[in-house]
Amino acid sequence: MTKPPKETLKDPVTEKPLPKGVWYRDLGQYQARRMVNGKRHRETFASASLVRR
Repeated sequence: MTKPPKETLKDPVTEKPLPKGVWYRDLGQYQARRMVNGKRHRETFASASLVRR
């Protein structure tokens, strides 16, 4: 289960703030939330730099 966004506002690796709609999951996973064709979509990435792209 993921942590709520309030607890994960900073990247634990770099200590930089994460972009809006992105939060850190356990085990080095980052989850991003975005709109695709008017529907909410969640995607998991291995690093915060991949999320920013």
